[in-house]
Amino acid sequence: MFKGITHYKKFLDEFTNVEKQSYDSSKTDVTMALYKDWFEMHSATWEHAIKTGRDTRLALADVFQDLLVHYLDTFLPQEYNAIPEYTIQSKPKLKVDIAVKKNNKICFLIEVKTTLGWDRGSIDSKMNGGDVSELKVVKRREQIAKAADIDKKNVIFIFSSFRNITPYFMEQFWIKESRSDVGHPIPLNERRQDEPFNFIYPMFNQYDPRYITKTKYLKLYNDDEISNLAKENICAPFEHILDLIVKGQNNE
Repeated sequence: MFKGITHYKKFLDEFTNVEKQSYDSSKTDVTMALYKDWFEMHSATWEHAIKTGRDTRLALADVFQDLLVHYLDTFLPQEYNAIPEYTIQSKPKLKVDIAVKKNNKICFLIEVKTTLGWDRGSIDSKMNGGDVSELKVVKRREQIAKAADIDKKNVIFIFSSFRNITPYFMEQFWIKESRSDVGHPIPLNERRQDEPFNFIYPMFNQYDPRYITKTKYLKLYNDDEISNLAKENICAPFEHILDLIVKGQNNE
């Protein structure tokens, strides 16, 4: 018998083990905690890959989605709840990554991406002076907003990072310094307000210790090191996402 089953069940149970907490919009304490969780999950899959000889690590895309739901449920007010992989339309079937409800009515939708590889080939030409209405993210936003009968301003995309897309895309959110892995985020109020930049929120720059370390040899980071990395790599504070939801146009 695989003894890890008990631990795996406990791991999944923790996503719905929610104790409501308040947050401070002027700070990034929640984002720091989210970064630490996401970082350590990647650290664990890196260690597992080394121990098992896997060339490809276990995928974490679905885990990121449920991790965001846990943080939403923890820090949104009592009348809100978030649901992953939610069907908003039965015919034809249409699901969203995360639906947020207030008093059991959909008020906000979130699509979650760990990469935009499926649309990377066309994104530069369309976003840089091209026809952005043809971008898949723009079409998708309008489609799910209409299906849920909410204003599209209450539909956003959360990316785990702006990396692995295009240099042009990254430059809309992050100012690089002399080294390509160092820089700082463009302040939220100074970012472009045209589509698709006004509804895309990349959470972080780098969060994967395998690529931060730049070596095939495992390095385990302590809490202070991870905290310092979080401060250097936050792009969109999760507190801002919480504010968007609570202050959304359809949340009265």
